[in-house]
Amino acid sequence: AFATGGNTTPRTNPLAAQYTEAEMCAITEEAQRLNVHVAAHAHGTPGVRNAIRARVTTIEHCSFMTAAGVGYEPDEVRMIADAGLYVCPTIFQGRGKYLDREQAKESDEIAQFFALRDQRFTLVRRLVEDGVKLVSGSDSGVGYNSFDDYPGDLVLATEGTDLSPLYMLKTATSVAAEALGRDDLGTLAPGKAADLLAVHGNPLRDIRALTQPRLVVARGQVVD
Repeated sequence: AFATGGNTTPRTNPLAAQYTEAEMCAITEEAQRLNVHVAAHAHGTPGVRNAIRARVTTIEHCSFMTAAGVGYEPDEVRMIADAGLYVCPTIFQGRGKYLDREQAKESDEIAQFFALRDQRFTLVRRLVEDGVKLVSGSDSGVGYNSFDDYPGDLVLATEGTDLSPLYMLKTATSVAAEALGRDDLGTLAPGKAADLLAVHGNPLRDIRALTQPRLVVARGQVVD
């Protein structure tokens, strides 16, 4: 559900709610009847607030965006934590793959890019400190962002937020499976799907090991 507009969607306002609280509640009530989950794309605080009150499963972005940039709303964050909702902050490399901070000294636009990214890192740390459960997802499909970027996106999220590699790996595996209601995924145990990623190095010590795969197993079958 697009609780707010998107930054890449023409003629929408990412700061404003696209659905009323009642409409969002109707979406989640119907989803519950059909036993499916609801993910709500929400940038601006009004849309985040409606998503919380509708008890969506995951809030994508949850950036509390205002005209001044990324914000923070302690009361809403407390509601997210108390309700057991999940936040997928969608940190990804994006344009940052092609830029560096040295260039930011020469361009206001690039400086704003990095400033906004730093605000999002801070937001994610605060969400975790306030008890919100995170799941990892990259928002792949938007500009400069492809599905095969995901290992690097996890590296960026880990290093940018200063959360532990173990914490971030759980957001991409066991906690993500929990959010989806998939008890057959997310951990290695008898009776669960045999999905494995073997890497060079120890990702618990250096998350960058995720970018050096040795073996991929999906449903017990080696992926060539």
